[in-house]
Amino acid sequence: MQLKNTLLCLAIVLISGSMAWGNYKNIFPGSDTCQPTNTSLSPNAARKMIAHFENHKYPILNYITQSLSSKKNDELKSFKPMKADQVTALLDKVIQPEYNGMRVYFGTRMSKASEVSKEDKNNAGRLILIFVPTKDSAGYTVDAKVGKSPYYKYNDSLKDFEQIDIQMARKLYNNYKKDSKKLDLLSSGMPNRDETRYIWYDICKLMSIRDYIAKSTGAKKAANVILRITSYTDDEYIDTAFNLIPIKQNYKNRLTIDFAFVNEKGDVVYESNKEFNIRLLTTIMTNTDVLSGISDGELFSFLSNANREWLLKLFKNDEARIAKFYAAVQQYYPQDTGIPIPPPRSNDEADLDLP
Repeated sequence: MQLKNTLLCLAIVLISGSMAWGNYKNIFPGSDTCQPTNTSLSPNAARKMIAHFENHKYPILNYITQSLSSKKNDELKSFKPMKADQVTALLDKVIQPEYNGMRVYFGTRMSKASEVSKEDKNNAGRLILIFVPTKDSAGYTVDAKVGKSPYYKYNDSLKDFEQIDIQMARKLYNNYKKDSKKLDLLSSGMPNRDETRYIWYDICKLMSIRDYIAKSTGAKKAANVILRITSYTDDEYIDTAFNLIPIKQNYKNRLTIDFAFVNEKGDVVYESNKEFNIRLLTTIMTNTDVLSGISDGELFSFLSNANREWLLKLFKNDEARIAKFYAAVQQYYPQDTGIPIPPPRSNDEADLDLP
C-alpha cells in the first residue's frame, strides 16, 4: 500500500478539524512545559527527507556494507517493527527526574569473530542503534551510565532492546565512526565533515512519543514502531509553512532516524498537512500572544485559504503583527525529530568518544 511506502517522520496526536483549540492540553500531556510540534517534521519535509536518503545517502551506506559482508548484505533502510509497548518500556526507563533526554548512537555491526557472535558476523557492516539516557553534568549532556550494562542496542536480528556494557557500546560505535569507514565516506564533501555521529532527544520529545503510543486509538492506534534511517536534504529551506513562510534548514544533508508508528493493519500512522498546521498554530497560541483575539473560525478559515490575502485579513492588515507571526512560526516550526550531532568539540565530547 502507498502508506507503507511513505513512512513519515514521527507521527503525533492527530487533532480533528472540528476540535476547539482550547482542548489541545487535554490531549497532549506536558504541553505546559513541552513544545509538542518540536517532535515531528511536516509531511512535506518528511517525504523530501526520505527521498533524499534513498537517492543520495543510502547508495554510499549500501556500498560500504556490501564491501564489509561476505554475504554482500544490503544495508538497512529501516529496522523491523517492534511492539509499541517495547518502546514504551524503554522510554519509561528514560523519562525520569534525574535524566534530561536520550542519546542514540549510530553503530556498525562488526566482522571480527573474536568480538561478536556468529549472528553479527553474518551481518557485518550493517547499522545498529545504541540508546542511553542522558543527564546534565556541569552544563554538559553526558551519558547516564547506570549499572553494569547501561546501554541498549537494537538491530534487525533482535526482537527487543538488548542491554550491553560500555565496552561493547564503544566497539560498535567506533566501528561506525572509524573502522568501517562509513563516517569518513559519508562526511566527504560535507562542510566541516560534520556527518551525524549520534542523535539527542530531549525529554519533551520522548514524552510526546510515549504519550502518543498510550493515547492513540482506532485506525491510528500505534501497535508497532519502526525505526527508520533517513536524512535531511541539501535544500536551503526544509519547508514552506502555510505556503507562505520559507523555513530555513538547520541540518543540511545530515543522517538521522525517525519513529514511524504502525497500526494493527500494518499501515503507517501519519498526519495530513492540515493536521500538522493545526498543531503548529496551537503551539504558537500556547506559547505566545501572537494569535490573541483571533477566533477559532478565523484560524480554520486561514488554514483553508493559506495565502497573503487571508493572512492580511487574519491580522487586519497589521504588518507589525504579521511580522511577529512570521517570527513565531520560525521559532516553533519543527526542524528535527531529534538533534543530530556532528563530531563533537574536544571540550564537549559524548561518552563513547572518550578513551
